Amino acid sequence: MNNGVDSVAKIEALRATLRSKERNLALRTVPSLSVEERKTMFSEWIHLARCAHSPFHIAWNVLESLPRDWVVANIEKEVDAILRNEEETDYWMFLQLYARLDRGLMHKLAQRAASHIDAEIKELGVEYLAKP
Repeated sequence: MNNGVDSVAKIEALRATLRSKERNLALRTVPSLSVEERKTMFSEWIHLARCAHSPFHIAWNVLESLPRDWVVANIEKEVDAILRNEEETDYWMFLQLYARLDRGLMHKLAQRAASHIDAEIKELGVEYLAKP
């Protein structure tokens, strides 16, 4: 088999395992992934990055390992789809991630949260806008 086919099969298997009870097994393979393979799985890292009661730190590290300009150019679309559910925990996790990735993104999301109708989300936004 050629490397392209092997890589596609590897990514599909990894995606399936990340969604199963064997997620920790899948996460152990992260160091062996190329940058392109990590980019291919971008939406999976974003979904894992929002889960406070999961190994989100691994997803955050993967996202930080990708080319910063590429992540900044692509992350809002993925995050916005998740934030349609209007969950306070999602805002909280993404504000923390954005603070690590890009202050401009963090500020933009904090402004969005600060103008939210939900008091808890609004409070988060105000808190993050006050950060230096």
